[in-house]
Amino acid sequence: MLPPMFSMIETEFVNILTGQGTLTASGFSPKKAVVQYSNQAAAPNAASFSANCPFVEWEIKKDIDMVIRKASLAVQEDVAAQEYGAGAGGTRNISGTSKFHVDLELELANLHQKDAALLFTSCYVANDSTLFTLAKLLPDCEIYSDAGNHASMIQGIRNSGVPKFVFRHNDVEHLEQLLKRSDPKTPKIVAFETVHSMD
Repeated sequence: MLPPMFSMIETEFVNILTGQGTLTASGFSPKKAVVQYSNQAAAPNAASFSANCPFVEWEIKKDIDMVIRKASLAVQEDVAAQEYGAGAGGTRNISGTSKFHVDLELELANLHQKDAALLFTSCYVANDSTLFTLAKLLPDCEIYSDAGNHASMIQGIRNSGVPKFVFRHNDVEHLEQLLKRSDPKTPKIVAFETVHSMD
């Protein structure tokens, strides 16, 4: 059953191409007014449809291809909706990891010839998660943060729970003053934006 977006003539074409109907149609294409085809068995797809109808002009073939693509997408959408549902529950932070996240990470890892890849759902989540994780991987570290950093970076620093020091925006001298007060043996992260987004 095709969805309501399909016209009667399109539905009939799909039925022919899948061996479920016959067609005598007028006005399907502005350049070819009449299409006649009644051999269901010989027309399981667009290729055989065209091969068995030498009078079908290119414009008609183009219309047929368009209908087939439309039908294929409609079927895929229906299958996906039935199997995975629909709605605003797609992000990891809402509904957890899905097979689509895992498949995409595997594909990205293969593309870049790496052992693994990690997919973030947004730049905000990427900044938050990266700074939090870096701070946890460096025991007893300190974070020095530009005063103009984006909220996502501030959130990651806050979530890490490590000591933080804020230096004035783009003020290297102020950063240096803060660094001089710290123990040189303490691991440090200086967090700032290369392309500043908050100006």
